Amino acid sequence: MAFTHTFPALVRTPMVLPNNWILYTLLYGLTYFISLSMSESAEYHLHALLEGENGSFRRGPKGEPLDKATGYFSTEEARKKLWDHTLEVTTVA
Repeated sequence: MAFTHTFPALVRTPMVLPNNWILYTLLYGLTYFISLSMSESAEYHLHALLEGENGSFRRGPKGEPLDKATGYFSTEEARKKLWDHTLEVTTVA
């Protein structure tokens, strides 16, 4: 079993854009080059979930694993506690 937490970053979805066409055009233009399309984000995260091994993982905006060098701010002890808790609450007796 794998437990994966992903952070999709800024994704271009209609839900976050305003209804006003002037604000929509301005906001869409300003964020276009720093955001991901919905299909790109979905593809990155689907592959990240399918490639998961047993254990707990954190994945970045493009589905890449986050570790200490890339900003994984956790200790091995904290990861183990999270994994043990996940097993405890998801195990069916």
